[in-house]
Amino acid sequence: MKRKSPKLTLATPVGKFLTVSDYKKLRFGRRKKPSERSIRRWIAEGKLPGKKIGGRYFVDMEAEKKLLESDEIILDMIVFRAFTET
Repeated sequence: MKRKSPKLTLATPVGKFLTVSDYKKLRFGRRKKPSERSIRRWIAEGKLPGKKIGGRYFVDMEAEKKLLESDEIILDMIVFRAFTET
């Protein structure tokens, strides 16, 4: 009998990694969310820490936490909001 792999959900991260879909739910909740394509692009461009594993993208939550704690990201967010809010 063949066993099915368990479905990955927000409650079952892969080590310190979350799928793009679960990351989007965790970080953005009910607010306007970026597309999964955008999040994958951020990972590929190095803007968001993560990896492509077997054709799927995952966000490195430990590295993301360190990034969010840094002063540089806070400054980037302030500048971004200043230019996007009208």
